[in-house]
Amino acid sequence: MFKTLVQHVFEKARLQTGKESKNGQAEYLAHIFTEDYKYSITTRALTAIYNKYVLENPSRSATIKPELADVMSIYLGFKNHSDFATKQNETDTGSGSGKENHLSLSQKGGRERITIVVLGVIILGMLFYNFFGHNDRPEEGCMIWDGDHYTLVSCDLKDRRDTESEVVLFDKKMYDHMKKIGYGSVKVGSSYYCKVNKDSLEFFSWYGLHPVSKANLKPVTQYIYDKYVQPAMEEYRMISKD
Repeated sequence: MFKTLVQHVFEKARLQTGKESKNGQAEYLAHIFTEDYKYSITTRALTAIYNKYVLENPSRSATIKPELADVMSIYLGFKNHSDFATKQNETDTGSGSGKENHLSLSQKGGRERITIVVLGVIILGMLFYNFFGHNDRPEEGCMIWDGDHYTLVSCDLKDRRDTESEVVLFDKKMYDHMKKIGYGSVKVGSSYYCKVNKDSLEFFSWYGLHPVSKANLKPVTQYIYDKYVQPAMEEYRMISKD
């Protein structure tokens, strides 16, 4: 079970940071666990855990303590490790993985054929999109951060020095999804934040880098929500009543 847990944790870190190296992912996780979850752990320790449980390197003496298992599970959006284990068992049972060894050769062959067909459909879809699906890309192909969202601009602005934000190439996902959001729209696990100063945060609807400072955006944890978002929401309600 620890192998699956560690795999999911490092995969989420990869998606959030864009870093492909395990050391880079471990460095990011060490920072998140220490700062947001108040569980102190080093990059080296997390790398050793990955090598032992995922790569199954017997020379590694790293162990996952119950407290760390809980932190990892909460990072993935579960209540604790027990909740993760329960949900994982339900998933395994539902997919029939425990019965795989009892499948007949004909059943396995059928599943393989289905997989090939699905992959074929996906590949055809990607080819179709590459040829016909770029009509929504602006002709000039550039955008700029405009306070709380991206706005389409001419790429000619890239050479100008009087723009506050950097002019970047058009990215459909960033253009459609990256928004600066208010406290009322912040959700644990699906919103992201960046510290502006010691006691002030900015929240966003998409992961990646801050549109202006280029700092890494971090996922909103329950701790961050309780410390910054909840008090701000309560203050807003008090003001609204007055």
